[in-house]
Amino acid sequence: MKLKSNFPHPIEGYYIESSDGLIFATKGLIHPPERIIAFVRYVPHTLGKRKREGVRYKRVYNFEEQYKLLKEKYPQYLFFDQVFDSLLQGVPNENIKFIYNPCYKLRELQRSEKVDLVEANAVEFIKLLRENCKVRPKDIGISGSILVGLHTQNSDTDIVVYGSKNCLVVRDVLLDLLKNGKSVRRLNKQELRKLYTSRRVVDTGIKFKEFVKHEQRKVIQGSFKNREYFMRFIKHHFEIKEKYGDKIYRNIGHAKIRATITEDKESIFTPCKYGISNVHFIEGPKVNNLIEITSYRGRFCEQAKEDEVVIASGKLEKVFLRNGEIYHRLLIGNLPSDFLVVKL
Repeated sequence: MKLKSNFPHPIEGYYIESSDGLIFATKGLIHPPERIIAFVRYVPHTLGKRKREGVRYKRVYNFEEQYKLLKEKYPQYLFFDQVFDSLLQGVPNENIKFIYNPCYKLRELQRSEKVDLVEANAVEFIKLLRENCKVRPKDIGISGSILVGLHTQNSDTDIVVYGSKNCLVVRDVLLDLLKNGKSVRRLNKQELRKLYTSRRVVDTGIKFKEFVKHEQRKVIQGSFKNREYFMRFIKHHFEIKEKYGDKIYRNIGHAKIRATITEDKESIFTPCKYGISNVHFIEGPKVNNLIEITSYRGRFCEQAKEDEVVIASGKLEKVFLRNGEIYHRLLIGNLPSDFLVVKL
C-alpha cells in the first residue's frame, strides 16, 4: 500500500484507489480501525467517458447507483457498521492500493511544467487565496476529479482547506474576493440552474427557487475565472476529539421537523453541524433532547444561520456517549427526500 498522507488515516478530501481499480472518496473524519469509510466515485468501464493511463472510467453519481454496483460486483466494499448503525461503503485496509493526498497534488501541479487549463485554473485560484492569507501549503489542496487525474475540460475545481483557523481565514478572504466581483464571483441564475439539474445535486430534495436563495448566500460555492469551484472546509485530525466508538448512534426512524438554529459555527465544515432548539415534529417519531442537525454532505454546509427557522427532513438518531449521556440528532443527506431549508 502506498500511503501518501500527512495523517494516520485519510480523511474528508482524500481519495482511495482499491486493489481492483475502483476509486473512492473518503467521507468524514472518524473511521473504524480495519477500513476507511469512503464512497465509490469512479469504476473501470470499457464505455467510460473518462480516461487515465489507457484505462476508461465511469463516474458513479448517486447513492442508489453506487450501492447497486457494489452489491452486485464488489460486495467487499459494503459493510454494516455497528457504531453508526448503518450500511456503509468502505475500503478494507488490505484492499487499499493508493491514497491520493489533496495537498500533495497541489504541490505536484505547482512543480509541473505540463498542466492543462483545468489544473492551471485550480493552481491559480489557490495562489490567489494564499496571496491574501498565510495558509501553509500543507493545509490546502485540490480534491475531486483533478486529484485522481480523471477531470474533463468542463470539470469544476474542488478545493479543500484543513484546520479550523485556516478555514475561517480562507472564508474571510473568499468573502472579500466575492465582494470585489472580479475573478471570483457567485454563480448566476443560469449556472445555478445547470448545477441544480446536474446529477450531483438532483438527489437533494429542495425546490429550485429555494435552492437559488440558499446558494446565493454561500461562500463555498462560486466561480473563479468562469470555472465553478466548490470549497470544503475540514478540521485537522488532531482537532477531532471523538474517536471511533466514543459515540454509538442508533436509527429510530425518519423525521421532519421545524426548529430554530441556535449555533452555526460548525456550518462551514464538512461534516457540518447546526445546534437547534424550539423543535416541533411535523412527521415521524417524536423525541426529547433533539439538539442538532448534522450532514456529511457539502451541499448542506452554510445552509442556515443562527436565529433562523428551518424545516428539515432526515434520519433521526439516538446518540449514546461513553459517560452515559444521551441526546438525539437529525442526520440529513442520506436519502433523496432529505432536505434543510430556511423559512426565508
